[in-house]
Amino acid sequence: MNTEKNFNSRSHISRKKNVIDTWLNNSSKQHDKKGKPEEKSQEIRKKYIFKYTRGSETQNNLKHGVIRFNSEDTDEQMKIPCIITPEDTDCEVLYKEMLKWIPGKKAPKAVLSLTGGSEHFLNNETIASRLKSGLLDLITTTSLWLITGATNTGITTSVGEAVQEYRDKHENNEHILAFGFSSSGKIVKGYYQPGNGKDLEPNHTHFIMVDGSDETVSRLRTNLRSYLATRLQIPVILLIVEGGPKTFEIALESVNKNIPVLVIEGSGKAADFISKGYKLSEDKTSEGKSVFTETFMPEMLQSAKSITAAGTDDPTKFIDKLKNCLKEKREMIYVFSLDDTSETLDRHIQDMIFTIRNKDNKMDTEKKIRLVNIWNRPDIAENYIFNMQNRQDIAYLRESLKEKNSAVSELFKRSLVDNRVEFVTLLLKYILAPECYQQFVTDNLSSLYRECMDPERESSCTAGQFLYEYLQSSKQSMLRRGYQKNNRSDLKYLTDINEAVMLLLGNRELKPIANKGHIFPFKALFIWAVLMNRREMAELFWKKDSDFICAALYASSLAKKLAESACSEENMELITSFAENSKYYETLAYNVMTELYCKDKSRARQLLVKKVERYGNATIFELTEHNNLMKFIGHTACQTKLNIIWKGQIATYTSHLKVIFGAFLPFLIQSMMTQDNKEKKSTYETPHSRYPLDPHKGLPNGMPNASTKPGSESLTEQHQPNWNGIAFHQRIRNIYYFYNAPATKFIFNVLAYTAFLVVFCLFVLKDLHSMSNGGISTYEYVTWGWAASMMTEELRQALVMSKAPFRYVTWFNFWTVYEVIMFCLFMASVLLRLTLSEGDFHYARATYAITLGLYIVNFMQFFLVSKTIGPKVIMLGKLIYDIIFFVLLFAVFVFSFGVIYHANMYPNNVFPNNGNMTKRNAYGLFKNIIYMPYWQLYGHLNLETYEGEKTEEINGTVVSGPEVSEINLVLLAIYMVLMQTILINFLIAMFSHTFHKFQENNELVWKFHRFSLVQEYYDRCLLVPPLIIINHMKRTFFYILYKFCKSKTNQVNVFRIEIKGKEKKRLDLLEKDAVKSYSNSSIRLRRSRAKTISSDDGSLEDRYKHDAELSLQEQVEVVTADVGQIQNQLKEITQNIKDIKAFKQKILLVELPRGARSGTHIPDEVPMFE
Repeated sequence: MNTEKNFNSRSHISRKKNVIDTWLNNSSKQHDKKGKPEEKSQEIRKKYIFKYTRGSETQNNLKHGVIRFNSEDTDEQMKIPCIITPEDTDCEVLYKEMLKWIPGKKAPKAVLSLTGGSEHFLNNETIASRLKSGLLDLITTTSLWLITGATNTGITTSVGEAVQEYRDKHENNEHILAFGFSSSGKIVKGYYQPGNGKDLEPNHTHFIMVDGSDETVSRLRTNLRSYLATRLQIPVILLIVEGGPKTFEIALESVNKNIPVLVIEGSGKAADFISKGYKLSEDKTSEGKSVFTETFMPEMLQSAKSITAAGTDDPTKFIDKLKNCLKEKREMIYVFSLDDTSETLDRHIQDMIFTIRNKDNKMDTEKKIRLVNIWNRPDIAENYIFNMQNRQDIAYLRESLKEKNSAVSELFKRSLVDNRVEFVTLLLKYILAPECYQQFVTDNLSSLYRECMDPERESSCTAGQFLYEYLQSSKQSMLRRGYQKNNRSDLKYLTDINEAVMLLLGNRELKPIANKGHIFPFKALFIWAVLMNRREMAELFWKKDSDFICAALYASSLAKKLAESACSEENMELITSFAENSKYYETLAYNVMTELYCKDKSRARQLLVKKVERYGNATIFELTEHNNLMKFIGHTACQTKLNIIWKGQIATYTSHLKVIFGAFLPFLIQSMMTQDNKEKKSTYETPHSRYPLDPHKGLPNGMPNASTKPGSESLTEQHQPNWNGIAFHQRIRNIYYFYNAPATKFIFNVLAYTAFLVVFCLFVLKDLHSMSNGGISTYEYVTWGWAASMMTEELRQALVMSKAPFRYVTWFNFWTVYEVIMFCLFMASVLLRLTLSEGDFHYARATYAITLGLYIVNFMQFFLVSKTIGPKVIMLGKLIYDIIFFVLLFAVFVFSFGVIYHANMYPNNVFPNNGNMTKRNAYGLFKNIIYMPYWQLYGHLNLETYEGEKTEEINGTVVSGPEVSEINLVLLAIYMVLMQTILINFLIAMFSHTFHKFQENNELVWKFHRFSLVQEYYDRCLLVPPLIIINHMKRTFFYILYKFCKSKTNQVNVFRIEIKGKEKKRLDLLEKDAVKSYSNSSIRLRRSRAKTISSDDGSLEDRYKHDAELSLQEQVEVVTADVGQIQNQLKEITQNIKDIKAFKQKILLVELPRGARSGTHIPDEVPMFE
């Protein structure tokens, strides 16, 4: 190890002292001698060589110096400052000299003095390591002075090892102060020889050498502890580990001087003796008192003998002294058991320090907060700060949270950065005012992101570092998108986060943090917790915010995109965590929607399409559709809302067959229409119309709205339409809304597309000629116009409906890609038929035929509307992927066997062709290689070719065909076994695996894709291709009009509704009640409610069928969850009782006789309880 580096780490304090440095520069030559003293003991020679350098001397006869440690094993050199003091030194003088070593001369927060333990104490390695780890944790979290016996034995060795380990782990270790007290030794030729013949422990920061014996050293340490505790009011704790009679006397003396003593039970001798007496005399009925039974003396006798020297001391004397101490000063003795793993040594000492400093409740709230923040002790905070008994303190903390550098503000910030959920829970529970958090978020949000994201900071987390790397990698992309780099440090991280989140979600409206205006504190902290991958903390802020379902889905979308972005092997754990969190947030939104749907079905459906202003005016439907949140969109509320939109103002119970008949028999329409609807009326629009309902305007053509007249009655809720006395204009309204419903539009589009296919087939099969031989027929012209109108409609949908970038479009747009290919082939077919001559016209015919086939396959889109056939179509798409993988395997076998066949049957690639022996070109060679193996898969073996029965005639001579080879027959047999027995069954197994894997979620996927279908046909106009071109012209005209005249359209969209006023407040309150109901309900109750809502959607019933047949593990999980819920409720009830007791209000109990009516009985005596 480098000597200079070690010097810097070991004696950084001593170098700051001008006295020592000045003396060292003028030290005599004898202090630099390197020879070893002859008087040095053999024990010292084994470990270290101690060199002493004399320094200055004070007026009080205190001599400063430096002890150098030279290790013979590692050539390591350490320099530790020391003081040689007389035995009668005043403690005040010594304390002041010790303070000179401390930067800033700051008094210690606490002092831990350790004593006891011989050279061979703690033979149990587990106990020794636990004691060492406890000391290490203590010096890590608590700034205190450690005072030991200086020699490298017993407990002092454990202290030194803990100090050394901390120094190795942390660069900043100036606050670690370990003072070693020892009797002064001899200085022989510049070398120091300890007086007791034992090594000094080299990891101490300072040494105090006392002129005198070990008893003198012990007395000085006792006096110093008493001075610090009584005169300076510094918390002092005496730690007892093992020890003999002297240690026992030291402990009793400290207790008598009101210095707390912590006894380590399990370390042996005196420590075990004191701890045993402490426990045997415990009065379980009264805390803090001692009770001595008749068995106390006999049981303590054996323990007393273990600390006495053989035959020298009377054991009963120790017992009597301990009894007297326990009677008078029991509260000054604490016991820590090394065998008890439920508590740690550092926490036990922290409790003692807090109790000493908070004696008689003298410590102010600021200091309490700073202590629990440094120690990370939410239990102390809950017991002494955050409770109803300290209402004034809580009021003070509420105001202090608004201040940037206050103790509670630092506690909240550190708790967020270090993910201390318990502290955050306490603060949110007792500080309820949102304005306090708003000021905190305004002042500290940017620093929270910086603390967690900056990789140079120790507080940065894995998710924050990944987000930082993502920002750096996408910075160039954001610059190209118009992002202006902001050099202001306070806004840097917030601006970057906004850009990153908008880039992830693919929508610039979904800005997470508002740079200007009102800041929603809980929303900002919720998004911060989601980005930092802290689910428990995110849920805390989610419960304190509003727009719960939208917020949960926003978090699910964000976590899902983060998981997709972290696609590298280094981030596998982070990917898994983000993916699990995404599912958790989605399930959270799903469960809250279940609670809300059970309370009010109508408003639950309204919530799905309500624009949420705080999340960029996005709706729940938009978030789920753009981010593929299939589970939520499969909820009964979502599906019933889609059913309402799909049917329009047609009664929801109307069958599809009846709608089909009504489309062609208008007199049936009136019996299928609803006259009014409570839900539709409350949203200020019809579910199918593109225009708002106005009581004075009615239809877009100015016809009055009869259903909104005063006195009109609605019978829709009972689904009992009343047709008597329906006015003519109302009948016209019903006809308009019937044909404008998405379900009706779908029927006419199916019929129109079928007619298009018929016309397309007629001209391709019967009337397709080249330009020089008949030209273009009428059918072809009609097909062109029809296809052009369909292509225009698809282009309009792509421009108007798809707001997200292409990579965020759902799977349903697979059909959009398919249609692009289809339309491109159609245009290519038209171009070929217009340019090719009669000789090459077959290319145009083939292209037309392929295009027609694609159009026919495209008809499968209409099957997706069916609940029965739709999931099968989706499953078919998944099975196609299996076929692709199978084809790759199949191609290997086909090509390998094809090459063997061809090499043996056609040597040198020579074969008979029209009476001549010729060679095949490259294309013909490749075709012949794969031709036979491929068709053999379907049973065409071509055995006559392999057996030589096929012949050719060349120049009048009959010659045989391909050469016969026995190898080919053997290979054919092997090939058929591999293909028919192995590969085909392998394909079947792949199909079976895929089917069973996706069967459970197949219906859920169909429900998700159904949303796009409903939205598409809601946006379509009433006219079908090719007449739809009229609507396109109308839309173009109004778009130009609105664009240049800057007027607003009066069209509305039932997928995006703006709800304000009282209706919005009702929805917010219902959603908040649903969150509370979900939080307080058990798993069993949630399952029951899920079964209840399944009556609206039969598909959900299958999902919960397995509840009746739960496995043993699932039953245990359910019972465990129920027990946990009961425990939480009991804990909450207990806390409420404590709060009630804290108020000390009188409770009036009135007992009414059985059967008495309320208000009729007045008790004679009223018992009062306090």
